[in-house]
Amino acid sequence: MRAREIATAIGEDVSTPARVETTRGRLKKLAEEGHVIEGPVGWFAIAAGSTTADSGEGTAAAEG
Repeated sequence: MRAREIATAIGEDVSTPARVETTRGRLKKLAEEGHVIEGPVGWFAIAAGSTTADSGEGTAAAEG
C-alpha cells in the first residue's frame, strides 16, 4: 500500500501533505526495524512473520 492509503486506513488526516509524510516516516522506521517491507520505493507491506506483539527486543520467548 502507499503511505497515503495507510494513513487513510488508520484514520490520519490526509488533507495536508505533512500528515502523509509523518505516516511515511513511521513506515520507513518500521521498515528499518523489519516490521514492514518497502519495495518498490513508496510501497509498503507487512513483513512475513511480523506480529503486533513483537517488540523487537530479545527472542527468549520465541526460542523457549
